[in-house]
Order: sequence, then structure tokens, then C-alpha cells
Amino acid sequence: MPSREPGRSIRIFLIDRTPTGRRLSGLSQWTGGSFDFARSDYNKARTQTELKRTGVYILVGPNEGDGKETRIYIGESNVIRVRIDKHHIEKDFWSRAFVFTSNAESLNKAHVLYLEARLLELARAAGVAAIDNDTEPEAEGRLSEPEQADMDAYLNEMLVLLPVLGLSVFEAPAAQTFGADRTSTGGSTTSARKYELQAGAAQAVGYDGPSGFLVTKGASGPTAQKVMSPSYSTLRARLVETKVLQPQGENYILGEDYLFGSPSAAASVIAGRSLSGNVSWKDEQGLTLGQNRSATATEPIVGSVDEVDEDALFGDIDLKPDAPVDDPAK
Repeated sequence: MPSREPGRSIRIFLIDRTPTGRRLSGLSQWTGGSFDFARSDYNKARTQTELKRTGVYILVGPNEGDGKETRIYIGESNVIRVRIDKHHIEKDFWSRAFVFTSNAESLNKAHVLYLEARLLELARAAGVAAIDNDTEPEAEGRLSEPEQADMDAYLNEMLVLLPVLGLSVFEAPAAQTFGADRTSTGGSTTSARKYELQAGAAQAVGYDGPSGFLVTKGASGPTAQKVMSPSYSTLRARLVETKVLQPQGENYILGEDYLFGSPSAAASVIAGRSLSGNVSWKDEQGLTLGQNRSATATEPIVGSVDEVDEDALFGDIDLKPDAPVDDPAK
């Protein structure tokens, strides 16, 4: 039989019985673990055992300016609480912290220095968040080959867990949408269906994914704007301001892959007028996104209730509405 990649179980323990409070998280078959907390709860969080261990941490907060919504700081320490105490006094931007340690206390200083360097590499390559770190440590040469393999495996588990906890800053938008099947460098190896937009002077290529609707770099649309939703108009203005949409003659050109919240937002912002995403985006066969979604929702599922053989399931039981009902009193 062909093998299937198994799923994973994630356990999240809400210490304060609220999803915004202190949380302990982990993956099945992993000795690592995560502890995250709101800065406002630091008086309670700083007594947590995890903060007494060696590990890496990520401070997260809103960003002001440069078009990125999130700012992060990545650090490491032999005793994490010592560093976060310092950041609690000196760093103003952060509102939540994510701490990663080992339940077996198997991480040492060289391990966490390597993890810190790799996380910074990934965050810079993704370009999703503003980075508060001043230094640029290098991962190469810090560990032996077997130890590096162990830490790469640990890092992979971190990258599975972090988006579930609400932090998606270590992958570019295209990778967030399509995982390893697609990169943001232009080449398309995804099995996801490609859609094209042709609306007047507007031209674009996009993909519908679980994180949103991705429009690829190079999409173009007129700078002139017609009637459109206020929220889409605001988004378009912001993309122009942050140079994601760049003027070129009478058109705007999308300077990078961009993940929109919906197909309609994507079509409207590119075209500069209100468009329905379900109608405007068409695949290579000329079918609209809406037609494909409708076909998916109405396609029979093998083994579904609709296809059950009632004779085989119920045998000789009479299912006709007028069948006599046994009197429970008898």
C-alpha cells in the first residue's frame, strides 16, 4: 500500500482558561515545548519553569511604519527569564512572547545560538515582519553535523507549531498559502489551480489557498480608480504608499507576491474598481472561481450518506412512511 504522511497532534494547555492568557503547547512525539504569554501577564509568567531553562524566544508586537504590521525580536539565553526581565524594562514594542525550550532540558548554549541565527535568517527571507534585532548572527559553523541535524529537526517542529499559535512571520505569503509546493521567486510548482484576471487594462495571476488569495508579482492595473468598496480603496492606497503597488506609466505594477484576504479584494485592488472575485478570476479552462467552488460543493462523495445502499444497511426493515409503528405498550 502507498504510504501516507501521518497527521500530527498538537496540545495547547490554557493555564488561565483563556486563549489570550498563558499557554503551554507541544507536538506529539516531541520533547520540545512552547510557553507563550501576554506582556500584561508577565508578573505571573516569570515564575513559570520554562523561563528558568535554556531556550530561544520571540517577542512580538505591532509595527509602526514601513508597511509591515508586525515587529519581532528574536533572542536566546541560558536562563530566559533574565533576558525577558531586561526586555520588559527596555523594549516598548512587544505585547506577547513565545518561548521554546526542551522538556528534557537537552538544549545548550550552542544549540540556542544556532536556532536564533536560523530564525533570523528565515524571518529576513520571509520579509513579513519588521525585525528589531541589530545583530546578524550566522548559523554556519556553530554545531557539528549531527547536532545541526538535531536542531534543524527541532526548528521544523517550531515552524509547525508557531502558525497554529498565531505567529506566521517565518514564511513568505506564498509559502504560507501553498507550503512547500510554491515559492515566491516566480516559478510555480504548486498543484493548486492557477487563475487569471483579465479586466480591461488589469491583468494578474492568482492562486486560491487556505490563507487567502495570492496574487503573484507582476500583476498590473490602471492607476485611475473608479467606484469601489471603501475597504478595498483603503487597501489599495496603503499598497501604493508602501510601494507594493508601484506606478509605471498609467498602470500600477505589483512589486511582490501579495496575499489578499479574498478573491474579490484581489481583483478589485488590482483593477481599481469593484469586481466579484467569483466571476473575475478564471482558470485555464475558462471556468470561473465561483463555478469551480460550486462544482466542489456539489460533487458526490464516495461512501457518503447519499450513496449508501439502504437495503444492505437496513435489511428487511420497512422504511416506508406508512409502515406501522410498534406500540411500545405491547
